[in-house]
Amino acid sequence: HSLVDLQVLTVDLPEIQEVDTMAIAKDKALLAAQLANGPCLVEDTALQFTALGGMPGPYITWFQDTLQSTGLYNILAAYSDKSATAVCTLAFCPAPHADPVLFTGTCRGTIVAPVEGRGFGWDSIFVPDDSDGDVTFSQMTLEQKCQLSHRGKAVRQWADWLGQNQAALWERQEGK
Repeated sequence: HSLVDLQVLTVDLPEIQEVDTMAIAKDKALLAAQLANGPCLVEDTALQFTALGGMPGPYITWFQDTLQSTGLYNILAAYSDKSATAVCTLAFCPAPHADPVLFTGTCRGTIVAPVEGRGFGWDSIFVPDDSDGDVTFSQMTLEQKCQLSHRGKAVRQWADWLGQNQAALWERQEGK
């Protein structure tokens, strides 16, 4: 018997039009928990370019799908500031209609010309500030990326919260 019985479901949930990843994740978690009729964890990811005042932000998926990594890199060509912040917000809804608990991980870095490798999305253009030797996410092992990434930080926060709230979650799952 696990603390939280999770299944991975690929569901294209409607997203509110908002630049705050926390508001987006919270809204998606409420909807997903109702659809699943149980506990639910969702994420929202953003990539904020400093030179563009934080854009594309949570719209990064559409920018990436349309422009690919090369196009994203080219957006910053006219700017000397190539810094960016990757943001991942996880929203855990322990039950339908429950208030979601939010966990946000951030990773500051620099946007560089695409470097082929593993990973997906914009991994090939993002160099975390803490990487050794200006290595992009696409050049890292999965373990290295998880240690530094915005998503890894958010997941560790959620895991810590689960450990601290284990008794309450067991009671909820047992219907108490």
